[in-house]
Amino acid sequence: MKISIKNPAPLGPDLQKWGDYHFGVALAQALEKQGATVVQHFWPEWDKDDGEDLVIVLRGKRSHVPPPSKLSLIWVISHPGTVKFAELAPFDMVFVASETHYQSIANVGGLKVDIARQCTDSRAFFADGCDNLRRGISFVANSRGIRREMLSWAIEAGAPIDLLGRHWQALDLGHLVKAQYVDNAKLPDFYRKTRLALNDHWSDMAHFGYINNRIFDCLACGTPVLTDHFPELQSICGDGVLYARDVTSFRKAMQDYVLGYPDMLGRAQALWERIGANYSFEARAAQIWDWANTILSIRKSLCHDDDRPATAADVAHLEAGVREAVNHLRTQGVTRSLTTLHLCPSPQGTSALFLVKEITYLSAGFGRGPWHVLMDEKMSMVADGHFDMIVIEPSDNFERLPAQDKNMLIRRLQSKLSQNGVLVAPDAQLSGSDEWCLLSKAGMEPHLFAIFVPQDAGPENAVSAPSSPSNPSPLALQSGR
Repeated sequence: MKISIKNPAPLGPDLQKWGDYHFGVALAQALEKQGATVVQHFWPEWDKDDGEDLVIVLRGKRSHVPPPSKLSLIWVISHPGTVKFAELAPFDMVFVASETHYQSIANVGGLKVDIARQCTDSRAFFADGCDNLRRGISFVANSRGIRREMLSWAIEAGAPIDLLGRHWQALDLGHLVKAQYVDNAKLPDFYRKTRLALNDHWSDMAHFGYINNRIFDCLACGTPVLTDHFPELQSICGDGVLYARDVTSFRKAMQDYVLGYPDMLGRAQALWERIGANYSFEARAAQIWDWANTILSIRKSLCHDDDRPATAADVAHLEAGVREAVNHLRTQGVTRSLTTLHLCPSPQGTSALFLVKEITYLSAGFGRGPWHVLMDEKMSMVADGHFDMIVIEPSDNFERLPAQDKNMLIRRLQSKLSQNGVLVAPDAQLSGSDEWCLLSKAGMEPHLFAIFVPQDAGPENAVSAPSSPSNPSPLALQSGR
C-alpha cells in the first residue's frame, strides 16, 4: 500500500523546527514498518499526487479536501475548535485525539469516527534508568505571542525554571530563556536529564480533551510532568502527573515536588509502564494499517470491478431477476412499496432498477462512489431487518473473494433482510449452501440471476440449491439469522 501524509509543516528553511514535521516523520516510519510505502507532502504542496492508495491528512492549522478517488483519513491532532462537520464529511475515516471530541461527533450521520490520541516516538523517547542525573525544572515552549498561564504561575510561585523557546523577549521574559530551540534529536536526552517538565495546552485542546504529545514524550523518558488540568487528561493519567489550575495549586505541586520527589517519579514511571504501549506511533500505525487494509480489500473485492463493466445482457437479466423477486414478494402478501438495497451498483444497473416502479430504491457501496450510502465493513449505516430485497450485480472480483470474506459479507447482508426478504444475485458467482433456498431463476446463461431466501424462511416448495460442478449452488455461508 502506498500512503501519502499531508503534513501541515510549511516548506522552507525552518521546516524541521515544526513539531508537525517530526510527528509526520515518526508516523511515516511506523507505517513503513507495517509494510507501507510512504511519501510526505508538506504545506503548500498538498495537491501533489504520487499514485498513493491512501491519503492521510494531519489536521493542525490547515484543512484539505481529499481526492474522492482515493481512500482518505483525516487525523485531527490539534486545533479541534476550528474543525467543522463539512470539512470532515468527505473523508472515509476521521480520527480525533480525544474521547470528548469523539462523543460530540460520533453520532453525526455519514461520519466514520474513531479515537486516536497523540503519542510518542518510542524509538527515541525512552527512559535510561539514570534518574540520579536529573536536574531542574524545564518548560519547552514558544511564547505564541502570549505570556502563557503555566509560566505566569511559575514566576509568581518563585519556581526556578529553565525556559527553552522563541519569541519571549517581546514579553520581557528573555532573561529566563536558556536556549531558543532544542533540536528534536536532542530532546529525548534533554527530558531524561530533567527532574520535572512543565506543560500546558491551547484552550480549545483542553476544552475538547486533546492531550498534547509533550506529556507522552516526557512520560516515555520517565520524567514527571506538571501540567494544566482538564477532565480527560486526568482520566488517562490519574495521579501519574501533577496538575495546576492556578498559582495556588501550582505552589502545592511545587511542594510535592520538593518534599516527595521519589514518590512522584515512581508514579510517573508506573503510569507509563501501564499505558505506554497504547501511546506510541507503532500503535497508531497499526490502527491505520488494519483499517485501511480492511477497506481497500472490500473496495477491490466488490465495488471496484473495472475489468468487468455491465453489459446490456447483464442489465436486462438483472431487471428480469428483480421483477421475479417482486412477483414472489407479492405472492407472500407484501403489498407495500418494496424497500430495495442495491449493493455496489453500476450506472446501467441503477438506471434499470429505477424503471421498476414497485420498489423504493436505495444504493450503497464500500468507499466513495455513485451510490447513496457509504457503507463501513460492518454495514452499520443501514438498519437490520429493513429490506424486502437486496440486489447484487455480477462481479469477477466477488467470485475471487476468499470463502471466509464472502461468508462474512453475505451473513451481514442476510441480517439486513426483512421477514420475507429475498436476495437477488448472479447464480453463477455464488457457491452452494444448505442454509439458503433457491426460489427461482430469471434470464439465460451466462447472465442468470437467482432469487434466494434463508433456509429457515423458505417456503415448502423451495429447493436447497444443489452443490455440484455442473450446477453450482447459490451461496457458501452460514446463516446469520
